[in-house]
Amino acid sequence: MTLALLLTAVGGAWADEVKYPIVYDFEAAANASENPDNKNGAGGTGQGFFGWESESKKDWPRQDYKGYEYVTGSVLPKVCHVWRRSDRINGNVSNGGLQCPSDKQMAVDGLTEGLTVTIIYDATNATNKEIVWAIGDGSSELLSEPRAKAIINGAEAVPGTTTIKSGDVITVTKVTPAANGSGYIVFAVKKDMVIKKIIIDEAKAAPAVEVTTNAAEEGATFTEASFEMPTFDATAEYELVRDMTVDVDATIAERIRIKKENNVYVVVTDGQLTPAVSDKISGTAVAMTVTTDYTAKLQKKTEGDTPTWADATTLSVGTFRYVITGTGLYDGEITTNEFQLFEGYEVTVPAGEYITYYKNEALYVENENAKLYTIASVTDTEAVLSDAITVAPAETPLLVYNKSEQDKTFLLIPTTDKTPDNVTAATQFVGTLEATTIPASTTGADNYALNGYAFVWVKNAIEVGANKCWLHIVSQPAGARGNTRSITGGNGTTGIESIHNSTIDNEGWYDMQGRKLQSAPNRKGIYIHNGKKVVVRK
Repeated sequence: MTLALLLTAVGGAWADEVKYPIVYDFEAAANASENPDNKNGAGGTGQGFFGWESESKKDWPRQDYKGYEYVTGSVLPKVCHVWRRSDRINGNVSNGGLQCPSDKQMAVDGLTEGLTVTIIYDATNATNKEIVWAIGDGSSELLSEPRAKAIINGAEAVPGTTTIKSGDVITVTKVTPAANGSGYIVFAVKKDMVIKKIIIDEAKAAPAVEVTTNAAEEGATFTEASFEMPTFDATAEYELVRDMTVDVDATIAERIRIKKENNVYVVVTDGQLTPAVSDKISGTAVAMTVTTDYTAKLQKKTEGDTPTWADATTLSVGTFRYVITGTGLYDGEITTNEFQLFEGYEVTVPAGEYITYYKNEALYVENENAKLYTIASVTDTEAVLSDAITVAPAETPLLVYNKSEQDKTFLLIPTTDKTPDNVTAATQFVGTLEATTIPASTTGADNYALNGYAFVWVKNAIEVGANKCWLHIVSQPAGARGNTRSITGGNGTTGIESIHNSTIDNEGWYDMQGRKLQSAPNRKGIYIHNGKKVVVRK
């Protein structure tokens, strides 16, 4: 690009009216077969870099500062700011730019503080590949300070040390003007380098780069960011910081079973107490590694009206979460979903009685006093137990029996790694996962609720809690409606005999508290007779 300059030589100094940038496009000049005209260039003293090259020449005036002049229409500026040591750039613009047949020092003059100089060059065929900052070493004792100072790549240039790569911006911070009032900088070029372009410009603040994200709408997930680089030569340094609250997931199973071993809770095989953390950048989940990409801290939820979170170092029964802190590329904190650490479902069963239970997962029990059954079939007077169940299938209505002589709390343990028994419940035995109402019995549909010993007819609707079961019988004989269904069967594992009170004798009866009765029981219930539990029915 060619920009016009309004420059005139006035008494050896530049006029005030200068338009920037001033561009020396030597590559374009070579392509146009142009060469400099060393007009008025006979004065040798005007071609040295006085005050830098020799102590004997203290800032001598430059005799023909006006430099070169080119014909109208040239791609080069009319008045030259660019010099090589002891000669101007005369007759060497060819082969793609300003040729350097030998090591030389070059100068750019007409500078003031705040201007910038950018050198574009090709060092492909040069032995030394980089230009070096040269002026400013104060080599002459006659100079009170270095000729020029500049900032290159954020640091002050050091004479003979700081390299200037092609495209680097040299920002002039201070110059000591020559006698004619112009300041200049000097740099060392090497043999076979080709100077393609030199640009003198005013220092400008770096333009802001606008970043566009895909989270313009409220609530949108931020997964992408893009920006357009400026159209000029520049190097951009940036860091992508990923906000973990929007582009990283941290999840864990909502419920994990634990058990106590040697007075310490440990995770059993049914659960995994490790957060699954994944990076969702670009829409693809990428697994992250603990300690490499994040650290995790366990917290437990306190009880009370206003629960809070407290750091936890050991497992226990309760509600927990993890606080995930990013490391490396990831910045910020997120938390996992809340999850439950639990041993199982606690149920309390009175001595010698049954309770019902219904759950949508396989269950087993480890207490020798507890037995699991379902109702295998239903008659007009009985609810017949299945054989004892080792592992109950999910969504199987169950009876939990306490065969001991004391009230017990049993732990029903969910499992995913144990094979459930092959057992089928009677179609009349139904269950619920949520609290509900057992409707009042009607002519076409009778309902029977468990009273601990047997299923009794539901005359009026009753409320039942979650995970309960009952009998729902349709199309039964009119004579069977309202009959209590006693619990029988169970392959003899209940240890209970079921007899009618008309068949009992009067000897050796005890209640469940161990108190001896004066005579045979006249009320229904469970009693001890001849060392066995006996259910007495009306």
